[in-house]
Amino acid sequence: MAIPKLRIALLTTLVFLTFISPIVPADENLIREECHQTDNPEVCIHCCNSKPNDTSSAVGIAATVVGCMEDPATILAGNMSNLASSTTNKTLAKVYRSCSKFFTEAEKNLSTVIDDIKNGDYDMAMLVLSEMGENYYETCEVKIESSTWKRSKENGNVVPVEVSYQMKIFDELGEDASDLIIRLD
Repeated sequence: MAIPKLRIALLTTLVFLTFISPIVPADENLIREECHQTDNPEVCIHCCNSKPNDTSSAVGIAATVVGCMEDPATILAGNMSNLASSTTNKTLAKVYRSCSKFFTEAEKNLSTVIDDIKNGDYDMAMLVLSEMGENYYETCEVKIESSTWKRSKENGNVVPVEVSYQMKIFDELGEDASDLIIRLD
């Protein structure tokens, strides 16, 4: 008997949310046009199609792509923390902890970048995103690649494939976000 009541409650909630939430339809042509101006158009398009945000304007698309960086940042913060805890190599553990801290801070900074974009402060959005990119490169990418190269000859790859993939996606979305923000000026 509880199942039909649950279905009715869920259906009522769904109908209610449909009428009160402002859903802005995606403009597929604009998404393709904007994303094809980036270094990674497939990643950009996939992001815009997977997030139910406002992608009906260039500003909305840029904010959406920055928002897509939040998921990999969250995942990578946890993954790097786990890798730091599981390695016996103190140098590598330090690199992983630094990366974990970076991704935790990046999550916070991405919200600021989105607000800056929506408020028309594109220079500030670019500044924060550029600093984040430089920190990512110096804190994680170079040090992990260096450590991985040294260790891979001994023990195989020290960065799991899924972590490398999330890093690649984070990096590509950052490049795309920068390309899109620059076009807003």
